[in-house]
Amino acid sequence: MTNKSKQKHLQYIGTVVQSKGLKGEIKIAFEPDFMTFLDYQQPTHLYIANKMAKVPYFVQAISKPDGKGLYTLSLEEVDSKEMAEQLNRKEVFFETKLLEKFWDEHPELEEEDESWDFLIGYTLIDSDDNRIGTIANIYSVGESELAAVEYQGREVLVPLHESLVVLLDEDEEILVMELPEGILEL
Repeated sequence: MTNKSKQKHLQYIGTVVQSKGLKGEIKIAFEPDFMTFLDYQQPTHLYIANKMAKVPYFVQAISKPDGKGLYTLSLEEVDSKEMAEQLNRKEVFFETKLLEKFWDEHPELEEEDESWDFLIGYTLIDSDDNRIGTIANIYSVGESELAAVEYQGREVLVPLHESLVVLLDEDEEILVMELPEGILEL
């Protein structure tokens, strides 16, 4: 069991990526849902996991995301580069009830399910009209999703992206895709 699931009153929201500067600032990669939360309000506190517990920290300042989508935070009592470096690669949490309250008050912000799971059982055909196989599973890898297809006696993973879809026939359960060159040989 990971730290992410041990305490139900806290929800995993990101990871400290690195320290920044000499004054104890840290850079955090937040989960997409929490970034939406940040668009509307700044948290007064958050929790950072160490080996023994999830320690609360008060947030003094938080910046808009940089070009890599990382937020810079200043935390009370973290005022040196050395203190900030001790937080590197630590998981960050926030109170579940506060997040649930936010989403209850802002249902219009919840994204529609963009999962490709409905494709399980569909027949995958390439753009040259060759039957590749039946989609057996869908795997999520970071922001990407891959279709697992049995092809010539082995499992092949095909990236799923709207730009690769030539035809989606839900009645016949057929997916025709422009497959990246060499993908079936991997």
